[in-house]
Amino acid sequence: MSYSLNEFEALCKKAARGSGLFWGHAEEAGRTARLLSRSGIDHGSLLLVALENFDENCSLWI
Repeated sequence: MSYSLNEFEALCKKAARGSGLFWGHAEEAGRTARLLSRSGIDHGSLLLVALENFDENCSLWI
């Protein structure tokens, strides 16, 4: 299945929000995943690792 960049950003934002991020942080995570995807970097696995290891000291929070 293929997603547009807008769909992928929204999906990542929902995943980030579901993992406990505030809305502003979740929007930034979605935008970052979109930019990584546009650059050809493996965006999904990077976001998954960041969300699995999320705490107040991680880079997504800061």
